[in-house]
Amino acid sequence: MSSYKNLLQSLQLIANLKKDWDSYGADPPSDTAIKTAGKALSILNEQGCIPTEINPSAEEGLVFEYTVNEHYFMLHFYNDGDIVYLKALNGKKSEAVELNGLDDIIRIAAEIKSYKIKD
Repeated sequence: MSSYKNLLQSLQLIANLKKDWDSYGADPPSDTAIKTAGKALSILNEQGCIPTEINPSAEEGLVFEYTVNEHYFMLHFYNDGDIVYLKALNGKKSEAVELNGLDDIIRIAAEIKSYKIKD
């Protein structure tokens, strides 16, 4: 299980990536993506819902990933500041939903946490 401290360290390492970090020409996450993700991580930590992993995205920006029982959740922080939420319940993907900035993070945290309780 990831700790908040470890995830902050991961975020710092991702912030230091350079162009072509994936050897396929990907741009590194922007300062906007890193700052937005950092604020979101703080909010998620306060809500008791930290991600399983934080990874850079070859599509741009970075992603927070959650694996909860048989479900998968992802928050994608794009370089322009957009945040997109995706979930896959029992392996079935839902549509990606663009969030209203950081205002929606608490709601998403509550949704993810609701899947931690087995029926």
